[in-house]
Amino acid sequence: FGSRLPWNYSVDLSISKVFFVRQKPIVAQLNALNLLNISKIYNVYAYSSSPSDDGYLSSPQGQQRLNTELSAQSFADYYSLKNNDPGNFGQPRMISLTLRTTF
Repeated sequence: FGSRLPWNYSVDLSISKVFFVRQKPIVAQLNALNLLNISKIYNVYAYSSSPSDDGYLSSPQGQQRLNTELSAQSFADYYSLKNNDPGNFGQPRMISLTLRTTF
């Protein structure tokens, strides 16, 4: 990680319970990854230090490009969609329930 990236931490939870049904053990397990649903940022753009905006549209070159486009709003919208790279962010909260038994 670089010095411009924020801290990343995660709280995970795993709970399991054994039940007996007809003398057979059944294990129920609940797993929660990123329990607090904290936004994890893994990469930022160097110019703006933001994970979702590279800063081009607010730069002088970007403003000049916006002025030459036929539809400046459309260009800005599509450019913003390109900048939202899902690889810059970590996973959201994920919860799974598992049932296991033996034969």
